[in-house]
Order: sequence, then C-alpha cells, then structure tokens
Amino acid sequence: MTKNVPFILCDVFTNIQFEGNQLAVFPDAGSLTCSEMQKIAAEFNFSECTFVFEGDGVASHHVRIFTPTHEVPFAGHPNVGTAYVLATYPQLSKLPLRFKFREAAGLVDVNVSSSDRGIFCEIQAPEPLSIGEALQPSDVSAALGLKNDEIDTDCHPPVIASVGLPFIVACVTSRVALSKAMIDMAGFHSISDNYSCSDILIYWRDPGGIIHTRVFAPLDNVPEDPATGSANGALVALLSEKEPSQESERLFKVHQGDDMGRPCRLFLRTVKNNQGGSDVYIGGQAKIVGDGNMIVEASA
Repeated sequence: MTKNVPFILCDVFTNIQFEGNQLAVFPDAGSLTCSEMQKIAAEFNFSECTFVFEGDGVASHHVRIFTPTHEVPFAGHPNVGTAYVLATYPQLSKLPLRFKFREAAGLVDVNVSSSDRGIFCEIQAPEPLSIGEALQPSDVSAALGLKNDEIDTDCHPPVIASVGLPFIVACVTSRVALSKAMIDMAGFHSISDNYSCSDILIYWRDPGGIIHTRVFAPLDNVPEDPATGSANGALVALLSEKEPSQESERLFKVHQGDDMGRPCRLFLRTVKNNQGGSDVYIGGQAKIVGDGNMIVEASA
C-alpha cells in the first residue's frame, strides 16, 4: 500500500525564483507518521520541511518542522514559507490573513498582508529572549577557521541565545572575516562536547546598518543555512537588550545567504513589552517554485 502526499516547494525570504531558502511544505500531512516525516525531510535534505495538520480550536493549524536529522520546536523560514503557501496556493486568499500555528515551542502568530514589498508574511517568535552560556572567542574562531581577534566582543561575547530555538551568536570584525568563515568539524565537535548548543550564527553590521549574517549547523546535517529566522530573531533580541534605545520599536534588515549564492532578505523588528523585554517579529516574502506528490510506501 502506498500514500500519495502532496507537497509545495517554495523559496523563502525572497521574491525571486531560485534564491532564498528552500522549503517543502506538506499542507495535508494527516496520513504521515513521525518516522515518515523524518525520512521525507532527509530525502529532500533542505534545512527544514514542514508538515501541516488540522488545528484544535485555538490554533488554526498544527505545524511540525523537521530538519534532515530531527524535529525542531520552532524555526523562522519554515513558518514564513508555510504561511505563504497556505495563503496563496492554489489561489490567493483575501488579505490580510492571520494564522496561529501550534508548534513544539508554543503558539506562533503569523500575519499575511499585502505591502509595498508584495505579499509579506510576519511571525512573532514564540518565546522571549533567553541567554545561556557564554563561549570563549577561541571556541568560535576554531570552529570557523578564523583568527581569535576576528571575533568582536565589544557588544557581547559569543553567547547562546534563543527566542524559540537556541543558537550561538557571535559578532565578527569585518565583512571579509564573515566571508572567509569555513567549517572546521573538529571545532564544532569540541563545542558540541562542551556546550548545550553547536549551531553558530556570525554577523557583521555595515555602515548603513544592514546586518550581514551566516549560520552554520553541520552537526544537524546543514553545513550552512541560507536564511535562519529563528537565529536572526535571537540576534536582534540580543542587540535590543545589549544596546538599549528609547524607541519602543526597532527595525532591522538582515542579509543572509549571499556567500552561498542564495540571497535572502529578512525584515525583523523588536517591540518593547510590559515585562521589560521585547517581542520579536520576523518577516519576509516567499516564492512558490513547484509542486508534486511524495509516494510513501507502507514500509517507510
């Protein structure tokens, strides 16, 4: 016995075909088991695939997110891409439109609207900023083939930060340092042995204020991710905390993926809340590039 399960392919954080971050969305995943979802994600070998189930009266949909190796509680580009698919495929829904996705990290609010950028999806991170262990600059430089003095600690040391999914966040001193970073597996294994997280975001801010980032997760079978909303969400929440402002809302534009030929443009904002922290919003566009059916045999 086989199951034919439809999927849609889209590129996320772009409106240009074959740029952005790839995503496979399964909008009707009710017939799939957890094992089958994991094997499908490994088959696509994208950073993530999403599997959509019926909602529960509070959430409009239940969304499960799988990397090639495991399920994750929250991620940025899968939520943006899934919302875009649900709102536009097979035909455009009336906008604005709001979704509430139930995920392992909690409820994720998603707004889909039409703006001067075109159709725009924005999610709210499900958790407030949490800051974990600090790392030595040498830990990060060893994992990425950089010199110790190419890690900038003026604003903060390399630190584990999360708004739903943890990442090591570190600043580098130049665009050249950002570009030349290269995975050293021994360094990543050393971090994995000594800390609770081994996925790394490095960033550099240009004079115009644009943040340029790269994200590496080789131990999750994702050597480099073209766009990582959850990591950049943690970054801007961290910057908002470390660089206090009188403004209630701060806007950030992030460029990621340029160094691997998949340019992505992320629009993030932090909004001060009544708890003394900031709510984090992650937005961008998407582009549908194909569809099909996954043929799943019963033995899968």
